[in-house]
Amino acid sequence: MAEPVIFYTVLNPDRTVKYSMFTADSTYEPTNGEFLVKDVVPEHDYKWQKVTRVEPVPEGDSMVYIVEDIYSPEEKIKVEENQARSMRNDYLQRSDHYMFSDYPITEEERSQWATYRQLLRDVPQQDGFPSNIVWPTKPGE
Repeated sequence: MAEPVIFYTVLNPDRTVKYSMFTADSTYEPTNGEFLVKDVVPEHDYKWQKVTRVEPVPEGDSMVYIVEDIYSPEEKIKVEENQARSMRNDYLQRSDHYMFSDYPITEEERSQWATYRQLLRDVPQQDGFPSNIVWPTKPGE
């Protein structure tokens, strides 16, 4: 499991905010008379949600955090589809050279690569697309 993300607010000696930062480094130490307010950010899905820092808790050194969805469910599906298609296109591009007639492989190997490339083109028609994709295996692996 990943280390919790910490939100640090570094305060000057007069308690004015010097700067704030998100980090997984839990060893940060203030210097030169700084004060440190350290909060653990609520668990959330970093890919699909954002954390918004809101207000200080009255009479405390903590902040209130709100976890918000970045995308609607429909937008999330579109993002996943675009990411999957981009990955598929990258795999196709990386295998382009196997289709060149002067590339030094046998016709049987070229046929295997052609089949692999067709399986890549068919990825968007899979039942689990875009969230549960079975990626084809490259020839020779």
